[in-house]
Amino acid sequence: MSRLLHILRGRSSGNSLSEKPNPQDQLTSMVGALNERPSQLSTIKDQLSAPAGSFNLESEKADSESKSDVATLIDLENKEVQTTEKKKVISDPTTLLSLPEELLLAIFVHLNQIDACQIRLVNKKLYKLGTIKLFNSIFVYNPEELAIASYNQVSKARYNYLAFSTRYTIINGFNDFVRVRGTKELSLVRNVVICIRSPNDHSNDCYNYLVEKCPWIKVDVASWSSDLFDKQFTRLDNITQLRVCKTFRFKTDITDNYSIKQLFISGSKRGVSDPVALIPHLKALTWLYINDAKEQDILQVFRSKKISKLKLSMLGLHVPQVPLKKLGDVFTLNEIFSLELHFYNNVTPYDDLKWLASQMTKLRDIHINWKDLSFERIIASFAGHTLHQIRLYSRGNEQEITEEQIARLLTGRERTVTYLSLDSGLSSLSGMCSYYRLYKSHTKAKHSVQNLRKKLPRKQYPNLMDLGIYHHVYAL
Repeated sequence: MSRLLHILRGRSSGNSLSEKPNPQDQLTSMVGALNERPSQLSTIKDQLSAPAGSFNLESEKADSESKSDVATLIDLENKEVQTTEKKKVISDPTTLLSLPEELLLAIFVHLNQIDACQIRLVNKKLYKLGTIKLFNSIFVYNPEELAIASYNQVSKARYNYLAFSTRYTIINGFNDFVRVRGTKELSLVRNVVICIRSPNDHSNDCYNYLVEKCPWIKVDVASWSSDLFDKQFTRLDNITQLRVCKTFRFKTDITDNYSIKQLFISGSKRGVSDPVALIPHLKALTWLYINDAKEQDILQVFRSKKISKLKLSMLGLHVPQVPLKKLGDVFTLNEIFSLELHFYNNVTPYDDLKWLASQMTKLRDIHINWKDLSFERIIASFAGHTLHQIRLYSRGNEQEITEEQIARLLTGRERTVTYLSLDSGLSSLSGMCSYYRLYKSHTKAKHSVQNLRKKLPRKQYPNLMDLGIYHHVYAL
């Protein structure tokens, strides 16, 4: 535009350079040349509306370029703008469809199955990518039952964004599994977890079909059945998680394994076999859960196997008690992302927990289950931590949980917490072994969604998606 103004100023409509040009006459003569660029007219008009003496016309070349030069310059500028705008439309980095498919799939891992189903309805490209997300990992719940009553199904809540819900597509019962295995999309499945309580012909059919007919799928089993364990133990290089009980018979001198990432142990001390002895051979292990109601010194069991500085991202200990300040002897504390502590004894080591929290710099998820636990003292122990998921269980007498108390517990964490669960009363199975069993509640709710939303407004708690109180889950 500077060159255009230079040319326009030089055209004095027949006046000599020594004469002061009339700005209004100049404006009238230039309107025809600028009618293709109306957006620039106001700028030039402002320039020409200035006092005549402000133009230094002596430095310009009068009549050195013709009117066609102006038209040519404007035409070139118009073409350049049009080309730029066309490129912007084609490769605008702000549009979803312009992103590479690999990046879109990386984004879609944060969607649950309801989101994935909806995004498939947008267009062909998102249908393809949404389908890949939807069928990548599947959780089959209770395939021993043909159909499961709605109140006993694993929830597919629309606003549930717990790690399990964003990772797996949930299938409830054998009939729904049969529908899926008959689709061509089964070729997209990479991992299936089958949760089996009481094995029967239906669950065996489900397991055998996946293992024998779908070799590209890693088939994991969430079950404490010894028969299923025996089958899985022969396939250690083709599974990602293993459940072991000390009453199972197996050899511990296995070759190093790089497939299993999650290990669940029931009974740590040697019984018929020695589950903890497997740990040194599991080179890809990131998730360890141990449930042993009798072992008073679980760390000594690890020391006897010369296990130390074990690097895990998730650690769960359901034991009578454990000296928290000694956990660093066995585990690399600053690598742990998720921590679960369930103590059967009547102990509440708040001071040691505060010290432990100071060592776990990457900690984001906590699950604490103690007798007569104080919600407030637990939260205070993790001051300074950016927590995403908080599950607290006070075992013993049932406590009243109010909306005001929930708001106090979230003070300072209004924008970081995505899930909060508070419970009290008699102990029940919970934690890593059953965290995915977020059943649809059919009991009378003790809180109303309206009250919760009033006390916990979305504007103040933008990332809080789910709130669990007395086993009832509220989608906020």
